[in-house]
Amino acid sequence: MTYQSDSPKADKEYSYGKEKLALIQDYHNNFYDTYKELEKHYDLEMFGESYFKIPKDINNSLWETKQIGRLYLANPFTLYKALKGHTKAIIKDFSQPKSVIAILICRLLGIKYTITLQKMEWFNKRPLLLKLLIKLIIKKDTPIMARISESYYQASLYFDNVTYVPFAVTRKIPNQYTKRDTIRVLCVGKLNDPNKNHVQLIKALDESDQRFELTIVGSMKQKTPYYYKLQKAMLSSMHTMYIQRDLSKGEIALEYMRADLFILPTIREPANYSVLEAMSYGLPVISSSGNGTASYLNQFYVFWANDKKSLKEILKRIVPNLKTAMNENLGLARTNHNQKLIVNKMLKVIQ
Repeated sequence: MTYQSDSPKADKEYSYGKEKLALIQDYHNNFYDTYKELEKHYDLEMFGESYFKIPKDINNSLWETKQIGRLYLANPFTLYKALKGHTKAIIKDFSQPKSVIAILICRLLGIKYTITLQKMEWFNKRPLLLKLLIKLIIKKDTPIMARISESYYQASLYFDNVTYVPFAVTRKIPNQYTKRDTIRVLCVGKLNDPNKNHVQLIKALDESDQRFELTIVGSMKQKTPYYYKLQKAMLSSMHTMYIQRDLSKGEIALEYMRADLFILPTIREPANYSVLEAMSYGLPVISSSGNGTASYLNQFYVFWANDKKSLKEILKRIVPNLKTAMNENLGLARTNHNQKLIVNKMLKVIQ
């Protein structure tokens, strides 16, 4: 199910005289604070859809996606009509036909567009296709905002105007370190997705000498074979295990606040925001190398994706140093991902 905001198109008193900026991406809860900061400078309108209920103060116009196999498409005429009057746009990615359609429409309407990138893994395997896309559609001098360091270096090989603009996070009340016999581990990710690799995390915890309590927070549209495999692994574990499904933003915040350690065992993911969220609470974080935002962490706490032995080694390394890792992550979140600092970077790119 997707949602559309029922807010008015714009608050005239608030947006009067501001330049119109289109954000062509699906709404996600982690983008709310960045949206509100950008709103101080532009008359904003988002174009996309969302699995989250879109807040009333987010100006969102539904641009529905049609999936055919692995391809995502959308009606170009819907966006063409809606974008009239906009002067600037930020488009997420260019790896799908839907985003390429958005680029073509912006060019047709004379809208200055900027592209945000996460991982470029798909194009790394098809460099000739990427070069062709750049030459015919995207253009080499297009402003690119790379959200992770890996995509910054990769994009710099093909584009002339690339800026590293990581994700932003709001300042949270940090966790207070409390030494306990049982370490509370938090993991956030879809419960029915084998790519999230929760089962391997459970096996790694079971083979550790330390006592753990694991809470897995996530959403799920429908039960899959992987979900039953996850349940079986949890029931057979020697540790206490919980599943918390479809929590509100406030309820998820409470889970971050009660945890001692955050672990993301995902096999492959362009950019997982929950890693940054955990850092903002001052949590020690372990992430797999398959996650793009692992680059935000001290690499001392990043393990090889889908490698249980590597994860166990990092667990041994971090458990005696939880307080040090907490302080380090809190500092990294506040220094490198400050909301105003990141939005100022974005403003310079799109000006």
